Amino acid sequence: MRIPSRKLGSPCQLFLVRLLSLFLVSVRVVSAADVIAFTIPSTLLSNASQILDPRFAGFGIEFSNIFSFTGTAASPNTFSSNLMANLKNVAGVAPCIRVGGNTQDYALYQSSYTGAQIGRNPHPTTNSTIKGNVPFDNDIYGDELFKALGTFPAGTSYIFGLNLAYDNSDYIAQITGAAKAALSALNDNLYSFEIGNEPDLYSSTAAFRIGQKWDGTTYSSQWLDRANAINTQVLHVLHLLNQVLSPAGRPSNLFEAGTTASTIGTTFEIKDLVADGIDKNNNVFHYNQHDYFYYVSVSGFSLTRQYMMNHGNIVSQFRAWKTQQEQSVAAGKPYLLGEMAAVGPQGMGEITDVFGCALWSLDFFLYAASINVTRVLMHMTDLGNQSAWQPITIGNIAPWVRPAYYGHIITSTLIGPIMTPRLPKSTCAVRNYKTTPAAHRHTSCIVGLPSTRLSSSICANSTKVRPKPPPRN
Repeated sequence: MRIPSRKLGSPCQLFLVRLLSLFLVSVRVVSAADVIAFTIPSTLLSNASQILDPRFAGFGIEFSNIFSFTGTAASPNTFSSNLMANLKNVAGVAPCIRVGGNTQDYALYQSSYTGAQIGRNPHPTTNSTIKGNVPFDNDIYGDELFKALGTFPAGTSYIFGLNLAYDNSDYIAQITGAAKAALSALNDNLYSFEIGNEPDLYSSTAAFRIGQKWDGTTYSSQWLDRANAINTQVLHVLHLLNQVLSPAGRPSNLFEAGTTASTIGTTFEIKDLVADGIDKNNNVFHYNQHDYFYYVSVSGFSLTRQYMMNHGNIVSQFRAWKTQQEQSVAAGKPYLLGEMAAVGPQGMGEITDVFGCALWSLDFFLYAASINVTRVLMHMTDLGNQSAWQPITIGNIAPWVRPAYYGHIITSTLIGPIMTPRLPKSTCAVRNYKTTPAAHRHTSCIVGLPSTRLSSSICANSTKVRPKPPPRN
């Protein structure tokens, strides 16, 4: 079912969307013998999560596809902007957007480039010894990209992807130039920098370091080299010159570390990167990792709707992430899932374009929040069926909203703007998530996935509100 996008403005419209969204999630045909009953304890339970940021449920947009979603400064994509504005209306703050992905490691900033699209480098660095190699300087972009980002709703924050793969002799000049351009243009809307995408694959499928010694230790050294350069040549200098920064200046820990495709059986676990000294200068903002619930031709089994709609499969897949989250907390840093989706790399018909994917998204967000993942960014490409919306006309199919978008709407409604809740961890098959806003009116969201049989009772836990945290804490 395709559900049309409409900009939400009036309080009545917002109320109806909230009511309808929660009803669609909670509705279920049950027999007279089924009873759904729960109580809200009067005290905060010991397994309550950390306080949640209203921007918890965000997006990633593939670097090379960014103009499909934003449009240009001269011709903005109002369809995308309206969908972003809907989320801002219900959350109280605009979403967090990661501009990155595989193609951030193909792209170089050139101040002289004036095109309002990702361009092609006329003189890329080729490597004929690697079959199918895409050069690490294949693409170019200029200031029009940052102007296009400015067409999204005010307050939209950005994790901006920088190119780690590029290692020609001028790599420091290239990455500091890109960082300076991004910081100067985005200013307070720059949430953080992400140096490189999935470096654990650089010696295999990404092929940027084939033939070289490459492991977590080498990555940590190269990441730290670039982060230190950006700190000393960009952040510190711009602060001293008072060109774009506030009097308080920017913190040095403005960088996402890790950004790995997988850590299982590798030297890229967070504890390994910490031991390698990646954060010895306090540059790390989050430890950041990527994954997909299912990945075509990688996961090793056939995905069905029944499998996706089984909450136990979300819990089991989180076991590896939970270990990494615990390592991140032990290192004193928050943990972020920086690239995620139900099915990668481009979604799957009858899986990611059906309403069940909205329920999966909601359950995934809230379960991740309950185990202290700080933020989840669902990845989008312009052609991908995994994306929350199709931003441009493709063939004879006009832009439209996919069901996963409504998982974002409901999550953002539950978390903000009048509440900053804490969620309890639970392994119940039927999920009952509760928030307590400042007015002490309890909100409960029951997620009963179709493959789950309701029992006579469900797990019940509570949340407790605290003052809204500052944006960067």
